[in-house]
Amino acid sequence: MSRHLSSTVRWVVLYHTGVPEPHFDLMYEDSPGSPLTTWRLPEWPVSQYVRCTQLGAHRREYLEYQGAISRDRGEVRRVAVGTCRVETLSSEGAAHHIELWNSNGEPFVMLECERGRWTAVPLKLQSDPTEE
Repeated sequence: MSRHLSSTVRWVVLYHTGVPEPHFDLMYEDSPGSPLTTWRLPEWPVSQYVRCTQLGAHRREYLEYQGAISRDRGEVRRVAVGTCRVETLSSEGAAHHIELWNSNGEPFVMLECERGRWTAVPLKLQSDPTEE
């Protein structure tokens, strides 16, 4: 099993409405300047174990963008933003455990994969991540 801790990167949570199932998109850089790794979550902040869905990489513009999405795909509004470090534990190249750490060095959410199913897990915070 290998372990990787990123340098400090940016993250954002967008509330996506105007679609059949409104949801939250958690997006973060894997490394400074990279496209955004994205997860669809049914709630934010994560207060219980919840199923989540890994989506394809998204454009970096979503770190700042709020508003309508082209081709009538709803709109997004930023609900949380900050910097973090991403710790990834993997086995034979497949991620099994991803933690996002806030700028104070405290983990605030964990994404786990078991049997191909991803779950977001709340982590106790000493202080909340920056919110807008």
